[in-house]
Amino acid sequence: MKTINLKILTTILTSSATSAFASVGSPEQSDNGMLVWGFIGFAAVILLTQAAPAVTMFVSMVKGLFFGTSSEASLPIVKGKNNK
Repeated sequence: MKTINLKILTTILTSSATSAFASVGSPEQSDNGMLVWGFIGFAAVILLTQAAPAVTMFVSMVKGLFFGTSSEASLPIVKGKNNK
């Protein structure tokens, strides 16, 4: 019985730890260095370069959906024996 009580007490005490114990400075302190801002900028550049082709493809699909004809959509990409 003592072992069960000890396990329950240990679980309660360790699960009640909050993020305040991990804080070193005051909550108002925001000391982000150049490396952090460089990483954020690099991530933004990657996202923008990934989004540019996606937007272009989306606009092309919408154009094809509303303004394209069926003959343009059915053209094969690779010409085979039967296609002239």
